[in-house]
Amino acid sequence: MEKIRSIHISDIHFGKKDDTRLYKELKKNFLDELIELEKEKHIDLIFIQGDLFERTLNMKELASNYVLNFIKDLCKFSFDNNCYLRIIKGTKSHDLNQLSILEHLEILYHENFKIINSLNVEELIINNQTIKILYIPEEYPTNIQEYYYDNYLNSIEKYDYIIGHGMIDIVKFNSKEQEDEVIRHGPVFKSKSLIENCKGVICFGHVHDFQEYKNKIFYTGSFSRFSFADQEDKGFMIFDYDVKNSKINPIFIVNPDAPTYKVVDFSDYEGLSTEDKIKVLNEFKEKYDYIKVRSLNDSDNLAILKEVVSMDDNIKMEVKNKIVQDEVDEKFRFILERKLSIEETIQRFIRIKNEKEISLDSIKMVLEIEEEK
Repeated sequence: MEKIRSIHISDIHFGKKDDTRLYKELKKNFLDELIELEKEKHIDLIFIQGDLFERTLNMKELASNYVLNFIKDLCKFSFDNNCYLRIIKGTKSHDLNQLSILEHLEILYHENFKIINSLNVEELIINNQTIKILYIPEEYPTNIQEYYYDNYLNSIEKYDYIIGHGMIDIVKFNSKEQEDEVIRHGPVFKSKSLIENCKGVICFGHVHDFQEYKNKIFYTGSFSRFSFADQEDKGFMIFDYDVKNSKINPIFIVNPDAPTYKVVDFSDYEGLSTEDKIKVLNEFKEKYDYIKVRSLNDSDNLAILKEVVSMDDNIKMEVKNKIVQDEVDEKFRFILERKLSIEETIQRFIRIKNEKEISLDSIKMVLEIEEEK
């Protein structure tokens, strides 16, 4: 039997940054790419796995027109090539209820195009094979066990695809800044349960970097870059799924035109003159779209550097406080580490700071009195 080919794209975020550039990236490196891929092998399914939007858009904004044009082009492609297109609702703070502006396309393109707003199972006939898909858009149920696991992820149902948006317990972040980019609202899904209930592809949106777990669970990552936390390759994914043997072949397609971000720390160039630092900055401007300059606040040439940065909207200045940064007293690091109880932390602080020993019971008594107040 012929393998089923699916296309997966996530976290497009219209309304976040330069929408004109984003649409051009999508046109050249996704829509046009689909046309070429269709010539190579028939595409059966296209999934947009949440966060099509970044925020609530005004219909007069350019971003609104780009969203409509992008989805119209995808709908036309799916109709012309007998392909299924599905959009999964993403994070509440991003997609909100805005997918409703695309409902007229559901009517126009009928079975080819559907918006998935809630937990749902769909069966499709593809290549004379019945394909079962579990959709998990981001929702916020009161009883997670009952809503997801009792009825859908119960180790009885076996799906060919589990397509969703949200957090899975296998997610790893490369930095705290990157983790802060992903605001956690909904449930964190159990990778073991997802694997037990799926014979084929498990692919999610929400996390902006590509991630893979046991060649079974995948995050497509965002199609483009939007911040200094985004350093990995961006793009979309193809899966060729052998239904009979339950085997998948994942392929990541890079978006080569995603904006580039660079952090330049001028503490690495302490010995250079202001003129030479500006030369370094200009060299980075030739290579990267967005630059963040980190400089110490006691630098003799900080004012000049700030003036240079202020002339370019794509360059930001981040001033570091050398005194605070360099003179962190190691004796008090235990406060930041938060490994001790509140009482033990206070006791240790007083011992170091005032060279006095106070019992834990005394500290507890004071804290209890404060609580009563």
